[in-house]
Amino acid sequence: MEAVGLYGVSFSYALGNDINLNGAANCQAGLLNGQRPATAPQAQLLNAVCQVACGTGT
Repeated sequence: MEAVGLYGVSFSYALGNDINLNGAANCQAGLLNGQRPATAPQAQLLNAVCQVACGTGT
């Protein structure tokens, strides 16, 4: 995971043993790979990477 600017983050994750994917989030705008999350798992992923990258702000 790598912070990008003030509110962005790029990250990699794995699905199974052989599938590695890259993603990006804009934590301020609430975007995952440039789009609003369409499902609950996408929203949870966005929340998780933003919490790790940016913290809670407190």
